[in-house]
Amino acid sequence: MNRNKTFCEECRRDVEYMVETVSIKEKLRGEEYLYSGKKAVCTECGSEVYVADIEDENLETLYDMYHQKTNNKKGGKIMKDVINMIDKYLNDIYFLKSFKSNVKEYITLENHYLELITILEQIKYEIERRMNDEGN
Repeated sequence: MNRNKTFCEECRRDVEYMVETVSIKEKLRGEEYLYSGKKAVCTECGSEVYVADIEDENLETLYDMYHQKTNNKKGGKIMKDVINMIDKYLNDIYFLKSFKSNVKEYITLENHYLELITILEQIKYEIERRMNDEGN
């Protein structure tokens, strides 16, 4: 069990909490889903306490289940991973641009870098737009 601190509404102060694995039943878009999630519990009074990271993780699990059930491959963790991968490549490109040895090499590579950066940024924008549209 992990021990951390958060605010307990019952104790009215910051307390340590434990993380427990529980079965969670929630509704999403008219369908009920049962999944294994986590909950934070105050070690002093035993009340459930709010921890943003745990709530986010549970929501991600719920959304992933929804996307699997609806065969919707656009959302959930898959697209977040794609966006992270694009960000990594963009960072690598910007980093590599700083190591050109002469002006001719710079001019030749600059056009390729700009084209690749533009394509990756367009892909990233489109994925984020679709994920936002899907959430509405």
